Amino acid sequence: MKIVKVETNGKVTLLDTPEELTCAWCAKQIGCEWVELVRPKRLADGYIMLVDEEGLMKDRPTVNVAGSWLYETDIHGQPIVGDALILREIYGDDGPEFAPMDEEVAKEFVKDLGDLDHLREWLERVFIAIRMG
Repeated sequence: MKIVKVETNGKVTLLDTPEELTCAWCAKQIGCEWVELVRPKRLADGYIMLVDEEGLMKDRPTVNVAGSWLYETDIHGQPIVGDALILREIYGDDGPEFAPMDEEVAKEFVKDLGDLDHLREWLERVFIAIRMG
């Protein structure tokens, strides 16, 4: 079982799932203190993205192109900054829980998101259009 890490440099990798999948472990993987759960519309139902809750408040936030595309930044103008994790959300006895995905599914994410580097130019045009009003 794997989790997909989407970095701001365009690198998409698979992470091995720890024995206990916690918010603290996820935060450490993306280099932040607090994670925010988002449900990008360009992800299938049941998949979520964890991002840096305070990413936009950092001195030099770095836009995550693939994360911003999944999050539909082109529609609402709010980018994803910093690294992100993609994983599943399942419902257990105590409510929603984080869960890894099957390795084959995770490999498809890596392949598909790794092909999005051409979106850098798209994202720059989106931000220019947003700034111009």
